[in-house]
Amino acid sequence: MLNDERRRGERLELLKIAFNFGRGGIVCIAALALSCAPPALRIVPEPTDLDQMSSLIQGQYRERRGYVEEGLGAKKPPAELAQAYGELGLWYHAYSLKDAASTAYLNAHLLAPTEPRWLYYLGMTASTDGRGEEAKRYFLKVLDLLPSDVPTLVRLGEIELATGQVESAGTRFEQALELQPEATRAKLGLAQAKRELSDPTAALQLLELALLERPDSDLVRYALGSTLRELGEMRRAAAFLATSVPDTRQGELAMQDPFVDELRTLDLGPQSHLRRARAASQAGRHQQALANFLKAANDDSSSATAHLGVIRSLHALGRPEDALRSAMAAAELFPENARVLSVVARRLLAEGRTQEAEAQFRRALRVAPSSPAALMGLGDLLREAGDLAGASVLLSEARTVSLTARLAAASATVLIRLGRHDTARQDLEEDIRTVEGDRALTLLLARLLCTAPQASVRDGDRALSLASGAFLQTPSLDAAEVVTMARAEIGDYRGAAAGQRVILAAIERAGRQDLVPTARNRLLLFQNAQPERNSIPPEGSLGSVFVDPEAFSVFVADSS
Repeated sequence: MLNDERRRGERLELLKIAFNFGRGGIVCIAALALSCAPPALRIVPEPTDLDQMSSLIQGQYRERRGYVEEGLGAKKPPAELAQAYGELGLWYHAYSLKDAASTAYLNAHLLAPTEPRWLYYLGMTASTDGRGEEAKRYFLKVLDLLPSDVPTLVRLGEIELATGQVESAGTRFEQALELQPEATRAKLGLAQAKRELSDPTAALQLLELALLERPDSDLVRYALGSTLRELGEMRRAAAFLATSVPDTRQGELAMQDPFVDELRTLDLGPQSHLRRARAASQAGRHQQALANFLKAANDDSSSATAHLGVIRSLHALGRPEDALRSAMAAAELFPENARVLSVVARRLLAEGRTQEAEAQFRRALRVAPSSPAALMGLGDLLREAGDLAGASVLLSEARTVSLTARLAAASATVLIRLGRHDTARQDLEEDIRTVEGDRALTLLLARLLCTAPQASVRDGDRALSLASGAFLQTPSLDAAEVVTMARAEIGDYRGAAAGQRVILAAIERAGRQDLVPTARNRLLLFQNAQPERNSIPPEGSLGSVFVDPEAFSVFVADSS
């Protein structure tokens, strides 16, 4: 009788715990309580490419897998088995095998429902895979256990911001800053929330504080420039936007996060060296990156990624001869790796050894006929040699395999030079939807829309809208030129000529005498009420020449 009462009490306590973890927890934990059996665990699949990994990495995996199998066989306590599954999940997570990692973390969570680590890692894997609502549920459960955990508050706020829950996100960031006033990432998130809630002044104050803490952060500088632009301070905005990169993939603002620190410092031999090397490379610390890539290559000579990292780092450090020697050595080590052969070809091309480079690109295509790097490399080489038809075939095929903004621009430029303006427009219209937000690609389409010889391809109004948006994003010469050409296309020759005078003054101030003849010829064209009909984009970047946004703003279309 006493034992029956005790069992009923234990079941009641388990059901109370279950209510804290949602309906899924109720089912799992109630089943555990009523059947006196462990929860139904998921099967964690083995890596499909395990046999292609080094013996060191295979050993790490089998050791962690062995802990799980040993725990299941010996029916070890749930806490020990949870730890084994969690360690296995960390291994998968470190090697970016996130589906298997999620399954292992879920098993760990089912076995130890009050351990926040596994919930946090479940949230991270769901978040990086774009499953925002699922990640939010896990992070909310972490907060139930650790209400004052700043990293969880910040990550939860970022998910809510991305899913349109702006006010709730703002509250999360405010809570994080109350607990940790120096949390730059929370300031950045709160500033974005303030901007979306139409309070750019408050956003500016937060970002100015963030800039004091992280003056080297592209993310902070870009957000600050965008906010200043909203406030109409175009000159200051241009200064920040010109020295930042809007792509958030350029680097994540780090924060003190014990869970992520555990993942980062996990001793995984060559992989840990590779992670540190990539982080150093992204931060521009090329000497440190080189040291770690070399360690990874020494630990695992079969790692093509490590050898490629060595080549890139040597090139970034201004050591082209060493980079070429390393590339040639890599080609001997990996004769069947198209990516390595393509990098070797690029290094040869940089040294002016065109025929050898072409041979390496063709060798790469024999190994992997659909290699985007080899297709694009050989396409670029043929384009430079004047074989536009051959280049177009290769670049078009590469574009269908793996589209990037640079590849889309290269393919479209070749089509324009071949006079296939209608095909170029169709491709660009499709590509800017796929590579959303790429400024250079948008400007290429805008230029085509206002300068193509065929009336069926041109659309001056749309060209003006696209070019104006690009100019407001970064007020540089490349966008300003297309704005004036679009003005001419819609018949506003007076506005086009006036804008071209502002451009000419900017070119002369920048000391770019090489650009003056073209600018003067275009001004003469507009003064004679003639549109521009040269759709081929200029060689080299014009982004380093900035046009006064206040003096030019009258020629920019109102995108609203």
